[in-house]
Amino acid sequence: MFGAASPHLGPKPRGATLTSGKDAPTALVIGATGALGGAVSERFLERGWRVHARHRNPQAARRIFCRPGLKWVKGDAMVEADVLGAAAGASLLVHGATPLDTRAGQVCSCRC
Repeated sequence: MFGAASPHLGPKPRGATLTSGKDAPTALVIGATGALGGAVSERFLERGWRVHARHRNPQAARRIFCRPGLKWVKGDAMVEADVLGAAAGASLLVHGATPLDTRAGQVCSCRC
């Protein structure tokens, strides 16, 4: 959906932004504290999007992953109601979280 030719995420003329403020589209990023979600969040912010970042502990995420411009939203990616609630009003949802414990290559059973 979004590629190099996209007016939203493709090359941006110097000094130009998509839009700003309350008229900007909103993206919900699940996994914004990770490498993929963090990079995607930064790219959206650079392009003038509002970015809501879902996390089980938004206060801790805000302190640890200081990314100005993100609006942290409390919720669990494994709980449908949390995801639907956080996605209300969003134009786009990016799910970059994973239930895998990548250190061991196993599915994490601790829900950490």
